[in-house]
Amino acid sequence: MKLSLKEQADLVGSRAAAFSLNAWSRQGWTNVHLAHVSVEECRELIEQAWRIVAPKKLVRLREQENEVVQGADTTADGTASGPESEPR
Repeated sequence: MKLSLKEQADLVGSRAAAFSLNAWSRQGWTNVHLAHVSVEECRELIEQAWRIVAPKKLVRLREQENEVVQGADTTADGTASGPESEPR
């Protein structure tokens, strides 16, 4: 996965069992050993890696989508929440 060189150095230096270098590491590419990384951490790292390589326009669109989702008043299962949605 592609990381900033600082992030790569921090992760490889502090958690060698989970992260290692490869032939492309000088450009930020980093091996991730999934057995040593939580699902949530992997999800966050994938998002960061995508932001590094994605066109800026797509990154802006993703940020806008996140703002809309965070502002929506829904529960985890996608149903509406709040007083209007509660049974009477």
